Parts: sequence; structure tokens; C-alpha cells
Amino acid sequence: MRSLAFFLTFVMSIAAGGTASSASGQDGSVEKTDSVLSRLTGWWVSLGPLSAGFAAAGITIPSVEVLVVTPDGTFEDRFFRFTQPSRGLCAETRWCSDMPLAWRAKLSPGDDSIQLTERAAGEDVIDRPELDGIMRGAAVGALLTWDYRLDTDGRRLLLGPESPGAARVFAKIDPQRLQRLVAAFGISDESGRRWPCFFGNAQAGDPAFATLEGDASNRPGWFDAFIEVAAFQTSLTAVVTNDASRERQEPATLPQPLEQRLVESFEGLVAPRDAAERKSLRDRLVTFHHAVTGAAAPEAAEEAVAPAVAASHIRTFATVMADKGGASWRRLFCSDRPGR
Repeated sequence: MRSLAFFLTFVMSIAAGGTASSASGQDGSVEKTDSVLSRLTGWWVSLGPLSAGFAAAGITIPSVEVLVVTPDGTFEDRFFRFTQPSRGLCAETRWCSDMPLAWRAKLSPGDDSIQLTERAAGEDVIDRPELDGIMRGAAVGALLTWDYRLDTDGRRLLLGPESPGAARVFAKIDPQRLQRLVAAFGISDESGRRWPCFFGNAQAGDPAFATLEGDASNRPGWFDAFIEVAAFQTSLTAVVTNDASRERQEPATLPQPLEQRLVESFEGLVAPRDAAERKSLRDRLVTFHHAVTGAAAPEAAEEAVAPAVAASHIRTFATVMADKGGASWRRLFCSDRPGR
């Protein structure tokens, strides 16, 4: 009888929209929040200036903002520029990350707005002292509430605060893709002001990046092989350089761990564990450098890059670097455009 009474009470509760209905509504709300959060999870790179007011005031910002959202709702507001951190820089200037943290928070998405809670400023130096505070104050994480909209199949994020002049546009990008583009731009020795034009050419044809001024015809056929090998060169150099600093124990301590999130990981490319591995790693770097600079045939680098990179891509990279500054290079990096 008690079971029957409980069952009848339960059914009547549902019919009346009582406790069972409320619980169902709460579950639906949680599921909806989880669904929105899953769409926001990933890396989002800025497609425009940090602030329209900066350009009007003649302030040049050499860094690019990236929002990182993890599946558990952790929100990180980061910046990158085209200088790799090192143990020396970290100890002397606190430049310890290639994508330093401006803000960290918990992200709570609603139907058309997002809330940042438990917000804390990062301890990283995000740029030069005269720009650090300005950039942190203009970053997305400086405001706790943003209206948002996703379009282009959920791959473009439009953020709008109460002030229309502070509206921002971001596009979702695969981390490996960004790592390779940053590596390629870094070895180009081009001015940082050319990044938006290069980035536009690199992503041209992708609707999520349509607001950038890019042209797919400026992206040469060698592009994908070039950025892959550029990323490998950056990674190999970083591993060797970091190991050399550790071996010399210079500096002995760091204010915080060295972080290289924009350095791609490659199979078989890890910090050496002993003297023999250290020598092998350094020999790989020398062989690779000779091959890509023309001091040795590209085939000489096959063993140095295997199994991470195809030998054919090394040959392509060496050919491109030998003609660095040629017509296709200038179009890709926009160095053929005065004022860029």
C-alpha cells in the first residue's frame, strides 16, 4: 500500500507540475548549459584590434588575443607575440610564456550572455611594461559579462558588452594550426604588423575568418609543407635551447615554470635524458640547419627529421627559404604592400 500511495503521489505531482517537473526543468537547464559550453570549448583567436580606440590614439599593440575555454568551463584570456620565451628572459623579465595569461575565470554561459566568475588576473607579463596594464584592461576578461552570438556553424564568436565600441570578434582555430602559423611567421623575420595580413591569407576561404583581408590566391602551393617544417624547426630549436640552459643551470631558478604552448610537439622530439641523447639531439639540429640553409643536400636531413616530417617537405622548405623574399613569399607575408 505504501508503494501504491507513493506512486500515486508521484504521478499527481507530475500532473500538477510539481517537484518532478521542477527537477526535470533543472536537468534540462544543465543539459542546455553543457551543450553551450561544449560549443564554446576550444581556442578562439581574435580577428580584429584589441580596441578601436588604440588605433585612433596611435597605440600599436604587437600581441594577439586568444581565448581558451576548457570542457570544465575554465576560461583563460591569453596573448601571444612573436618572441619565444627562454629561461634567461623568464628570470630577467618574467617573460616566461609564449602565450601569457591575462585573466583566468570560470565561464557560465546563458542563452545569449556569458558570465565570468571567480576571476583572477594572471601573474604573467603579457607585454612591455608600458602596455601591460592597458592590454589587460582592454582584454575580454576585464569585463565580467558579455552578450555573445555564435555563427558560421559555431566557429565564429561575436562578443558585445554594453559599450558598442568594445565589441569583439573571434574565430575558433585548431591549436596545431595556430602553432604552425605562428612558427612560420616567426621565422619569416617579417614585422609583427604584417601578421593580420599574413593570417588573412593563411585562412582565406574559411568562412569563420571572412572578416580578415585575405586572398587564397596569395597562399602558395608550398604553404602547408612550409608551415609544418617551420613548426618542427621551432620545436627542435626550443628543445635544444632549453636543454642547454638546464645543463648550464643558468639561471638556477625561475620565478615560474617556462611555458611554451605555441610550440608543437613532434614524435621523437623530447628533452634528452643523458649525454648520449643530448649529443644526438644537437647533431640533429646541426644537420637540419645545414639542410634547410643549403649548406647540405635536403636529403641529409631525412634521418634528423624522421619520423616527424616527410623528407619531401624538407626539400620544399629548403627551396622556399633559398628564395626567401621572392614574389610568392612577398604576397603571402604582404611585404609587397607599402605600409603593411
